[in-house]
Amino acid sequence: MEISDLKLKIQYLIIYSKLRLQSYDEISNQEVIIKNQEKIISESSDRKILTGFFKSSSGSEKIYYKRSVPVSKLIDNASVPHLVFVHDLGDYHGRYIEVGNQLIAKLGKKIIISWIDMKGHGLSSGTRAHTQSIPCLLADLKYFLGLEISEFYPRNILVGQGMGALIGMRYFQDDVSTNQKLDGLILSNLPVKLNVDFPEWILTILKKFKNTFSHIRIPLKLDGYQLAHDSNLAKAYNSDPLINQNIPISTIREVLANTLKVRTACYFINIPTLVLVGQKGKLINIESTRLFYKGMPKDKSTYRSYPNSGHDLFNDLDRELIYNDLYNWINVHYLESKG
Repeated sequence: MEISDLKLKIQYLIIYSKLRLQSYDEISNQEVIIKNQEKIISESSDRKILTGFFKSSSGSEKIYYKRSVPVSKLIDNASVPHLVFVHDLGDYHGRYIEVGNQLIAKLGKKIIISWIDMKGHGLSSGTRAHTQSIPCLLADLKYFLGLEISEFYPRNILVGQGMGALIGMRYFQDDVSTNQKLDGLILSNLPVKLNVDFPEWILTILKKFKNTFSHIRIPLKLDGYQLAHDSNLAKAYNSDPLINQNIPISTIREVLANTLKVRTACYFINIPTLVLVGQKGKLINIESTRLFYKGMPKDKSTYRSYPNSGHDLFNDLDRELIYNDLYNWINVHYLESKG
């Protein structure tokens, strides 16, 4: 890690340790926030790493992103696959840096990688893990994908984990009608249906009180040892100060509502789509996700399952297999024709 990147992370950790469960609007004017601009934090002979913020489409919150871009474009000036990692519930971009770096090591200048923290997550501001509306998150993501990447013609591929996969599918549904030209989807443990038994009082709130109690956090903790089977990474998950393990009612309501909205979207897939499932996962209904894949056009879809991994696929025991599967899928659908 570069010194400048380390200093920036330390600054954020100091702020987040003080205000982790609060709204971050009050710190939006501090100098640590870089307003609506990118900053190069490291550069080598072949790649540069940038970070930046932009204002959320639905408030004053600042949305953080990080990007790894080749210094020089492909010789044939062709478009470049641009993978955008969208994290899971309560999660943040930092836990997907390794999978991005593995793909960069395999593909070099043939790929652009971006990571984004959705509102209320990671280094983005907003009430921690609070999602009032997934359409608001989609609007932020749409703005981000519209940002120009100098000298490149990116082919945008959304890589979603858990809730991030749900956001990816909802983005695809909007994309079909607005013709924003999304070029691919990688859906890791897509929650077509959840496998969670909520207490009766939570179900009552979800059904009868749409805008009330939205910030109450449910007494069900996201535990790293239940999400993954790599004990070291599970321990790191539980001790990470940027992860929010207790989720507000509003976020659960939005996830449940949007799982219903994507269930028939499988029939309309018209872009390359890779579906990844951890067979030991307990958070989603795996059979529902498998049936969702079965409804996709076979010439556009690929399914991979991993016997030793749970919900947190990119941070579990089969991650090396996943790196290879991602590499092969990207090659087949975006690079092989370029020789």
